[in-house]
Amino acid sequence: MFVDALTPLAISLSALFAVSGVAKLRDPAKPAALLAAVRVAGGRRLVMLLGAAELGLGVISLAAPSRASASCLAAAYLALALFSAYALSAGASGANCGCFGVADAPLTRAHVAANTAAGIGALACVAAGPPHGLGWLAQQGAGVATIALAASAAATIAWFAIFTLLPQAWTAWSPEEVR
Repeated sequence: MFVDALTPLAISLSALFAVSGVAKLRDPAKPAALLAAVRVAGGRRLVMLLGAAELGLGVISLAAPSRASASCLAAAYLALALFSAYALSAGASGANCGCFGVADAPLTRAHVAANTAAGIGALACVAAGPPHGLGWLAQQGAGVATIALAASAAATIAWFAIFTLLPQAWTAWSPEEVR
């Protein structure tokens, strides 16, 4: 089934969201600075609340995935795309995004594109049927589980690189007027 093929995507998007939540809880300073730079009130408390929500949604999407949790994940990634676009339009280009706490990732259009792609990926998981999570993997044979876990881990690392390394590369390569 198509939902089986999307399992690594669903797991990676959920894991990435949980990791991002943990990072915001550990070090809310950089995301709070971005919020302040674009005049969004709430500061560290808002970042801590958002981090807890990200962690919760990521864990729920991993442990007990459903169309509802995948829909919430899609909405959250698309909301982050909209916020990134807003922040760029408000003059925060190059500011640290704070996505993963200590990771130094300048905010660029790559964030808008990556969050949009993640949101669309989560919507694909919704459309395919109730997504599979870690419980489904435990019920599979060793071969299927190993391949799906390896693909999920690789996809999670790739998403992390897209959010942290791609913006750095984009900023280093792009002329100022393109950012």
